[in-house]
Amino acid sequence: MAKIKQSPKLPAEERRQQLLVAAKKLFLDRGYRDTTTEAIAREVGLTKGAIYFHFKSKEDILYALVDDISEKHRAIYDELPHGSTSPAEILRIFLKNRQKFAGNKFKNAMDFWGQAMAVPRIKRLLQRRTAEGVDRFVEAVDPKYGRSREELKQLAIFTMSLLDGLMVRSKFISTNIDLDKQVRLYSSLVECYSNQIRARKR
Repeated sequence: MAKIKQSPKLPAEERRQQLLVAAKKLFLDRGYRDTTTEAIAREVGLTKGAIYFHFKSKEDILYALVDDISEKHRAIYDELPHGSTSPAEILRIFLKNRQKFAGNKFKNAMDFWGQAMAVPRIKRLLQRRTAEGVDRFVEAVDPKYGRSREELKQLAIFTMSLLDGLMVRSKFISTNIDLDKQVRLYSSLVECYSNQIRARKR
């Protein structure tokens, strides 16, 4: 077996982030189940034992990676203009972000999220982050798209569901989907709905 070329010492948080980047790459290249902690350690020039200074197990790495990814998703909402963004623009931004995460490794990305949802504490984390995402959507979106906060929440859930469905269908089931056209169609639908709302308010 080839000897590991030892990685230079790094501050603990920097090393932790380096391990998460390596884990994400390997999970998408090989799938979660086929990636070992030893492979992750070797990717950054560490021994298998050294990785346990930062993480207790592969599941802990998965939890930390999901936490990191969901934090980045949450940060996207912080960059949106408060109370003036269209639902279609939010959908477009998150579609680009999701494509960037999965790239051409969408099958393994599905495995990644499937494995993550099978872990109760990760499932609870994602449920909490999804609820936070719904609230942030409501804060970011233009109020003209709903008559009440509850309507805007339902629009957020619908938009997130459409995002998930478009990603699965375009990457995993069918490759002949024009995502820009889908976003434009969605935009037409929500604009039509918002016009109906404004008409009722008159």
